[in-house]
Amino acid sequence: MGGLYEFEKVTRKSLGAPGHYALSFALIFNGIGSCITYLIISGDIVTAISTEFISGVAIDRRIGFSSVSKVFTGGSINSSHSNGDNGTKRRH
Repeated sequence: MGGLYEFEKVTRKSLGAPGHYALSFALIFNGIGSCITYLIISGDIVTAISTEFISGVAIDRRIGFSSVSKVFTGGSINSSHSNGDNGTKRRH
């Protein structure tokens, strides 16, 4: 295979185009799964820590997930829909 050190090139060389597309799908699926897992674990940790330090207040798990996702995405999740303008602005 002389000089092929990347998964995509090795897959295309050995399995052709169908193998290349299968590998691309698997890598995308793996990346999305990793992101979701990271958000779940981080959300659980934030929920547990905030419940521990704010005595008597139980934080909902959805609030923990939402907080973590807002922090890691820079608050871009649904931010254009929060003010009702759907991301478009008119010039007057």
